[in-house]
Amino acid sequence: MANTRNPDVIAHWRSECIEFHDRLIDGYRPSMRDKIDMPSLWRRAQRKVFASFDDNGEARPVLAAQCPVGIDDLIDAELDLDRLVGSIRTA
Repeated sequence: MANTRNPDVIAHWRSECIEFHDRLIDGYRPSMRDKIDMPSLWRRAQRKVFASFDDNGEARPVLAAQCPVGIDDLIDAELDLDRLVGSIRTA
């Protein structure tokens, strides 16, 4: 995964991830598990990442074709964002 050096991109995505994670934890219910389409969510996330890099004149990162994280990773209240990003980078 290419690394951006643009602090605006980094700050924006870090803030967005933390806010989204908080909302996800608040709204998630175990009954939702079977209805969550991780492949579709991964494709949508890739599209947003690529748009952000394009908008900021950065080279697009290489992302895994398949989502490298699972629901259990995402609903962990102690999610380590840096570890999560690292797992995406190594996928």
